[in-house]
Amino acid sequence: MVAVFLVVPLIAVAVLDNTGAGGSSIQTVEFGRAGSGCEVTRTADRFPPGTLIRAVAMFSPELQAGERVTITVYRDGTELVEWRDVVPVQEISDCVFVGMTPIDPGRYRVEFAPDTSHMSPASGEFEIAP
Repeated sequence: MVAVFLVVPLIAVAVLDNTGAGGSSIQTVEFGRAGSGCEVTRTADRFPPGTLIRAVAMFSPELQAGERVTITVYRDGTELVEWRDVVPVQEISDCVFVGMTPIDPGRYRVEFAPDTSHMSPASGEFEIAP
């Protein structure tokens, strides 16, 4: 397991070992208020300011050890450069998750981009409404 702790916008980023069967290239992203590992509970796409948001990106086929995933966050179409992070994959994994507390209202997009050529980025959007 890899964990990176940043002071405010990204609380923790991790890659977990959840080995499963291979298959076609599928990427999904979910947002919620709780969960653990690769699971998200209390899913939503709209949150009040100050909410701890859990974003989980699922990948099939799995990410391989030695790969890296770049996490990029956008608010209202503008990249929040200070929130960008690169997570090294240390063991085979089918998910990456991040905890974040967006401060400002707006429309957010979170992109998880593996550095492998065979996989497209996974992204999803949510809104912080005043």
